[in-house]
Amino acid sequence: MIGPKELLRRLVKAPLEARLGRLDVRLEHQRHVASIPTIGGAIATIRSRWPELDQDAPDDEPVFLLAAAWRSGSTLLQRLVMSDPRVLVWGEPYANCDFLGQLASSLQIFRADYPVDDWFVERGLGGGREGLSERWIANLYPETRDLIAAHRSLFRTLYGEPAQRYGYQRWGLKEVRYGIEHARYLRFLFPRARLVFLIRSPLDSWRSYRIWRGWYYRWPDQPINTAHAFGALWRELVEGFLDGGDEVGGKLVKFEDLVAGRVNLGGLGAHLGLSMRPEVMQQKVEGRGVKPDPVPPAEIRLLRKAVGPVAERLGYDF
Repeated sequence: MIGPKELLRRLVKAPLEARLGRLDVRLEHQRHVASIPTIGGAIATIRSRWPELDQDAPDDEPVFLLAAAWRSGSTLLQRLVMSDPRVLVWGEPYANCDFLGQLASSLQIFRADYPVDDWFVERGLGGGREGLSERWIANLYPETRDLIAAHRSLFRTLYGEPAQRYGYQRWGLKEVRYGIEHARYLRFLFPRARLVFLIRSPLDSWRSYRIWRGWYYRWPDQPINTAHAFGALWRELVEGFLDGGDEVGGKLVKFEDLVAGRVNLGGLGAHLGLSMRPEVMQQKVEGRGVKPDPVPPAEIRLLRKAVGPVAERLGYDF
């Protein structure tokens, strides 16, 4: 005769697990998700577990211009930086591929106990190459230094080598969707990188952006097409720049100060290791030159709610 526990298992537990999976496995998944570190936290763990990696740091001095979302004046800053003929700053290259975002996020698998030390190949090679066939090698990883070298190699191959081929001594990126965690990642790969963070009034940026409002934070499933979504992204990026910018040696620039001549371009050039030509600021170059319409009051309210006190902190009161 079937007991009540067995009957309950057959009638309730077994069908539920068939549909949803085992409860203990689902709980374990939730614990794993809750334990995922930030990109910066993962990098700290990597450095703690493999301190010798810092000895492999390259001498490259790329320039990274990270702006707080689209229509922030980032192209003007990019042109200004490129007025020094020694540097080529790529403009949001292969944006929908999200190389920077995906590569940085891939390091978040690193924790104090994962990957397991015994999975790395040099542990198994202690007995010689022939000994590997006698060991449990279902998990067999190249060393972490090779992984980090591969990360650097993509940036150098895709951005650095073409720049040199075209006659530039240095290379860089201008991006508008990446924040302080990505800056930490870039600084980890290239400790001598020069970073600038650009901020513009969220209302002015949205007024210009809303003409298209069809671009993506992450393609294809994270479009930014509302004032609230735009404001939330702006706030996330700006908060990171304000709170963590000094940690990565970044210089904060407000677009309004740049166009009003209140930015010390000599100091900015010294920060970047470049000599820039101020007259570039006076040369108007049309991109998507569509005159923006006034922002409706409903969108202003949504934007104000999304950006919160961060905008007020910077003097953007609207």
